[in-house]
Amino acid sequence: VSVMSSEHGGERGDGGAIGGAETFVGLWAYWYADVTITGITVIGTDSGVYAANDSVARQTVLKMYDCTVTGTGAESSGVYVMGTTNADEPITFIAEDCAITGGWYAVVGNGEQHNTAITLTDCDLTGTKGDPASTNYDGMGLGIYHPQEGTLVIDGGTVTGVAAGVEMRAGTL
Repeated sequence: VSVMSSEHGGERGDGGAIGGAETFVGLWAYWYADVTITGITVIGTDSGVYAANDSVARQTVLKMYDCTVTGTGAESSGVYVMGTTNADEPITFIAEDCAITGGWYAVVGNGEQHNTAITLTDCDLTGTKGDPASTNYDGMGLGIYHPQEGTLVIDGGTVTGVAAGVEMRAGTL
């Protein structure tokens, strides 16, 4: 499935919207999905985008180009990538020239759901939750939280969080 803006050459995400202020998850890529979106804004209160397989061996591929993704809730994620039991066919998330924002996390994995392949090129990622003046970092926003086995590639862009830009607990950076 490909979803593309009918307007090319404009600002990020100006080609239409998926989800909205009352939508729990803006875009859910699930079970063998191969989804490409270009020039779209995606909004959800829990997650802007959810790429997952409930830990079963089904490969999902999600590619986003020139998009804006927002998880609007305080404890939200912009993009949530849940792994699979099949190390040979990881859940794949590729983003290029995207702005991704979430409360707790801009991009997050799951420490109990491994086998992910995440590639972020020239993206602006922001985790917004928390008070920057506080020294208690529990529950504060992270640009990326990567607790799972898998690969994470960051090529250009910015990664910002209130607590940290990237928290890498497992996998390969």
